[in-house]
Amino acid sequence: MHSLVRAIGQDEDDGVQMAMLTALARIGTPAAVEKLVAIASSAGSIFKRTPIPLRVAAVHALGEVHSASAMEALRSLLRDNQKEVRGAASWVMMGKKRKEL
Repeated sequence: MHSLVRAIGQDEDDGVQMAMLTALARIGTPAAVEKLVAIASSAGSIFKRTPIPLRVAAVHALGEVHSASAMEALRSLLRDNQKEVRGAASWVMMGKKRKEL
């Protein structure tokens, strides 16, 4: 799992990055959730910002994890600076509420 966490930032292929995010969601450990949260909420420095599509994919991956920390992260992402990230967090939260009904 640790090699997966390190590899996400190093591979530039979008498909590979998305597969890695999905794998982290399936693993669902606290370390995996922590990495997903870091990617989803990362604004980075001026020179190294996490691309919005990758952040949105991390939000969706967080939605697949069934843990309190993932839900807390999703709630905090509802106030993100990027509307795409806020929208993804809202969409995921609504989907989770529908499943509970």
